[in-house]
Amino acid sequence: MKPSFLVRMTVGFLVGLVLTSCGALQFGREAGRAAVTPTTLPLQIDPGELREVTEEVEVCEASLHIDGVERRPDARDGEDLVLVTVTVTNVGDDTAPVNQLDFYLFDASGTVHSTAIGSLEGLLRSPRLDAGQSVTGVLPYYVMAGEGGLILNWSPGWCAERALFQLE
Repeated sequence: MKPSFLVRMTVGFLVGLVLTSCGALQFGREAGRAAVTPTTLPLQIDPGELREVTEEVEVCEASLHIDGVERRPDARDGEDLVLVTVTVTNVGDDTAPVNQLDFYLFDASGTVHSTAIGSLEGLLRSPRLDAGQSVTGVLPYYVMAGEGGLILNWSPGWCAERALFQLE
């Protein structure tokens, strides 16, 4: 009895998934070096939309304040680690989700950098905030060494608004 097409496709998918997760199928990078996954988007930013790091901004019944920005040069081979410490406060009446994936960093060339998932201490972690609650945490990003013009984008997943902060 021959295995059905669906069984062969499922086995092929699972083998590919296992090989990808263990690093055997990672293309376009040197062995042992983490894959850089920035994306270039056709970003169009109205200069009036950019906020200063010191401003507190309210978006969709939540407020964001940037408490600090630290850059660790050459934290990884040819890359700097940028640590953005933020405080998010639920200023609405309902529970609001908080997710570090609602934040991303992009540079002057339009390259988008998602948060570096890892075991750094103090990462922004809080699944939900009740009305009036706040959470403070760190958002880590790896960028090319010396890359400038960094802008933090906050787009809460539950609404269509965003806030942009000029970090440097």
